[in-house]
Amino acid sequence: MNLAAETFVTGRSGKEYRLVPLTVRQRMALCNLLEERARRNTAADCMAAGMSKEDTVQAIKAARDKAGLITTLVQWAFTVEGSHAILEASVGAETIDGMLEDIDLNEAGVHACAALGLDIRRYQDASGNA
Repeated sequence: MNLAAETFVTGRSGKEYRLVPLTVRQRMALCNLLEERARRNTAADCMAAGMSKEDTVQAIKAARDKAGLITTLVQWAFTVEGSHAILEASVGAETIDGMLEDIDLNEAGVHACAALGLDIRRYQDASGNA
């Protein structure tokens, strides 16, 4: 699989959108975003639950470690927030809103994975199941 290959997505309007593969630096920035969000959310949850400082620190470390995994980034690609962020990094802020209005949103996660360099369709059977 050529991770540097561009992918083209055709919207319902017939317009073609060029997905540029994300660089390692862009993928790292998205993982950092996920780690920071995991830290904030875990800290808030621990505080609300009245956990000790030691337990809070351990919970935050575990959440950040998990958020830093590439598999977490791939899973995030299949959320509205994640597919938007990944595709925006690929096509640019000036294009993303129009693109998301034009494409089938059920396919946004697949397109986001393509921008990450992962051809998710390779892993689907004939019925489209992964």
